[in-house]
Amino acid sequence: MPEKQVIEETKAPTKAFISYSWDSEDHKERVFALANTLRKPWGIEADMDEYVRAKPPYTPEQGWDLWMEKRIEWAEFVLIVCTETYKRRFRGDEEPGIGRGSTWEGTIIRQHLYNNQMRNTKFIPVVFSAQDLIHVPSILNGNDKYVLEEEKSFRELCYRLRKEPVVAIPDIATAKLQAPLEPKFFSP
Repeated sequence: MPEKQVIEETKAPTKAFISYSWDSEDHKERVFALANTLRKPWGIEADMDEYVRAKPPYTPEQGWDLWMEKRIEWAEFVLIVCTETYKRRFRGDEEPGIGRGSTWEGTIIRQHLYNNQMRNTKFIPVVFSAQDLIHVPSILNGNDKYVLEEEKSFRELCYRLRKEPVVAIPDIATAKLQAPLEPKFFSP
């Protein structure tokens, strides 16, 4: 009898979009490094605007507004990099004409939350430092938040994105039950 071959099914990488504000060049570089790290070694198909800017035509043909909307729809998860600037733009409190990208993404995200009556597993607030937790928009405060500079928190985020358990849940043992006791107060 021929030996059975076990073919392991390879699942497609999880798709994650990163929404962030251009606070500074240093901040943009940190977000870029985050996206690269999620892609390799973690195997998550992370996407962000800088990847569009990295190859011709260096801008989306349909325009940035539609590109952002489509990427948020495409993604299984949206990582929201929360900073003071992002929160201000997410809430629509920025001066007109400044930070249009993160302001627009915030509008799209809020609309998704509204349409789904705040049921949310898609939009994940992340911060680089624990001190930025105060900048998580209030509409997302009921969600798990991840601190990227903390190894345990970052690892938990990656497991969540990969849809893998953080801990192993042991099977429930099957115990042989004893015969039920006869109740003494029910005598015929």
